[in-house]
Amino acid sequence: MALIKCPECGQNVSNLAESCPSCGYPFNAPLDELKKDQTKVENNPNTTDNLETNVSPLPAKVKRPINLKIIIMSSVGIIVLLCILLPTIIIPSIQYSKAVTLIEEGSYTEAKLILYGLGDFKDAKDYLNRLDEVYPDNITAVLYNNSTLCLKNDGTVLTTGGDNTFGELNVSDWTDIIEISCGLHHTVGLKTDGTVIATGNNDYGKCDVSSWSDIVQINAFFNDTIGLKSDGTVVATGENHAGELDIEDWTNIVKICLGDNFTCGLKKDGTVVVAGNTKGNEYVDAISEITNLKNIVDISCGVSDVLALKSDGTVELFGEENIRDYDVEIAKWKNIIKVYSGIGDYFGLKKDGSVVCVSDFKKYGECNVDYWNDIISVASDGSCTVGVRRNGTVVAIGNNEHGQCNVNYWTNIGKYIDY
Repeated sequence: MALIKCPECGQNVSNLAESCPSCGYPFNAPLDELKKDQTKVENNPNTTDNLETNVSPLPAKVKRPINLKIIIMSSVGIIVLLCILLPTIIIPSIQYSKAVTLIEEGSYTEAKLILYGLGDFKDAKDYLNRLDEVYPDNITAVLYNNSTLCLKNDGTVLTTGGDNTFGELNVSDWTDIIEISCGLHHTVGLKTDGTVIATGNNDYGKCDVSSWSDIVQINAFFNDTIGLKSDGTVVATGENHAGELDIEDWTNIVKICLGDNFTCGLKKDGTVVVAGNTKGNEYVDAISEITNLKNIVDISCGVSDVLALKSDGTVELFGEENIRDYDVEIAKWKNIIKVYSGIGDYFGLKKDGSVVCVSDFKKYGECNVDYWNDIISVASDGSCTVGVRRNGTVVAIGNNEHGQCNVNYWTNIGKYIDY
């Protein structure tokens, strides 16, 4: 037992007493009130101890309406982005990879068709230049006055045969030449700087090429001369007897060739365009059928015909009726990588360096090329055929009346690399 002071009168009172004996102050009332207060606290939902269990629930999540405008604008943005990326990056990248694979497999003609279409994408042009060095165009030319010219890898030109009546063989001082082509008594040379020089008979102005620039390919035939510019357009000079030089509106051209009264141009997309008067001209009419073809990778014009090499390595011949007998034989050719036309002679260079030939003449044996190997370029005038080997030597067969086949001692011909 202990004593406590009464809060009312100050007397000492036992702590067990229910009230003060002096003044009657009740001691248990505050305890009861305290218990009541405690009960109130426990039942009060706003007390600290009950905050976690008595928090009011969050309001239900409000569903926002779908904003169709944002969705449409986002979709349009994605489509626009794809439209930009597909033709400029995605598709070219796929095509580029395919071209590289084809080159590694040795399918150069198919690769060239793809690379032409890629334009300036990555190093497509570098690949094309290297392929042209492997199988170059027009490093050998045969004049129609029984002469043979060959381009050396130092940019000079060798000649043999002929009588040089019009100075068409005056090329001994030519330098920096990367391509040669011959017409009727005139010779044209393409220089490394894209300019062109010519010598020989200048009837009809066929040698008026001194003002040309930015040229990447040349071709001469009879009394005409044409040049392909780096932008895919074509320039021309000469007789233009049947409108064969009306080619000023051509674009996207990657190869050109001249025949008699017609010109063919191979486009980047693998199609061919033809210029020349087709009215009443049966063979030019027949040649124009080539414009229906696709996937063409090389063309070569003869007098009244043109060979078209397709990307699958097969070849078709177009021209006047009397050559149609050779269609069947040419249709059997496979694995062809370049085509060449002479006068009535048709040549196909195969991937393995061998050469196939179909001829309607054969008087001089100019088509007996079955034993040739490792060839990279061919030229023919219909009586003499010349081939350049990869090692820079030259072979020739056919009419040698004027010494046009005396090429066996020539070396360092052409410009080429092992790919």
